[in-house]
Amino acid sequence: MLVREAVKNVLSPAARMFPVLAVAVLLGAGQTALVVHQADALGSTLDDLGLAGRNVVVLTPPASDAVSTVSRTSCDGLTRYDQVQAAGLVGRAERTDLVELGSFVPLQPVSDTLLPLLTTHDAVVGAALWPDADADESIVLVTASGQVLQAALGPPVPAGISTGAALGVPLDPTTTTGDHCVVVLDPYLPVQESRQVVLSELQLVGEPLVATSPYSETVDVVARHLARTERFLPGAVAVLAGFTALALSRLRSSELAAYRLSGTSRRSLATMLLLEQMIVAGFFVTSGTTAALVLGTHLRDPAVPVLWAVVGGLAWVVCAGTAASAAVLRRASDLAKDR
Repeated sequence: MLVREAVKNVLSPAARMFPVLAVAVLLGAGQTALVVHQADALGSTLDDLGLAGRNVVVLTPPASDAVSTVSRTSCDGLTRYDQVQAAGLVGRAERTDLVELGSFVPLQPVSDTLLPLLTTHDAVVGAALWPDADADESIVLVTASGQVLQAALGPPVPAGISTGAALGVPLDPTTTTGDHCVVVLDPYLPVQESRQVVLSELQLVGEPLVATSPYSETVDVVARHLARTERFLPGAVAVLAGFTALALSRLRSSELAAYRLSGTSRRSLATMLLLEQMIVAGFFVTSGTTAALVLGTHLRDPAVPVLWAVVGGLAWVVCAGTAASAAVLRRASDLAKDR
């Protein structure tokens, strides 16, 4: 009977709790939308910094005369780790003449694990070499010697990868070692920790390679994003709900007095009020979860807003339920006088 009464008090359009239910639905969806917006802003920032070379690690000999090599297997094999987006050896560039691109075009041998388009094409034209070309257009290149190459237009690449302004071609299959290994790391992971993983997995001969990056980071945007105060919004909403429920109990004095005067005990009334807040919090969680399912494609981890919605729902029940149940401590006659 208490459950049935609580449902009527919340879901009935004429009930005083019905506007609170509507607010809970809006707040649940709103907090998820805020998480998605912030995630999109972080993603855009990381994309821009990625093109500047933020998550690129270039491994080269410590000096021009140093004898240092890394095995191709270990360099290309770094791609099996989740924190590595692409990796591969880069050979020494040569100049060549192409009918379509002109004379002295840089010809850059590179592993197909660093430039995946080389698995399906003979060559990849750097975006800087042909900025007006259609990305989906198949390009046929003819060398000065008459060799025909089926090429693709490559996407913009981060700083530190030389194929952005060159014609990328597959590295010779007989090449087993090199002195220039390029690694593109996951931008969401700490760069220093990822560098340690990279260096520990490489098979080196001679002097150790030096890991450098074309981008010098002064502010860790990922750490700043994780430390933002807005992530505690669901908990703040729950505290606000507690004050709202306490204020609303004043407006429901006549309703609560009627329950008490009809013989409802303080314990039963407190249980009913707590059930009401549980129903409202359930709609808050459901709204936030539904919004996460709809907007989840924009999130790196769609479970994050769902977990925050659950935390907010639990906090809502504790704060709002406690505040609403405080009204039962008053005498029935005092509640009736507030009518």
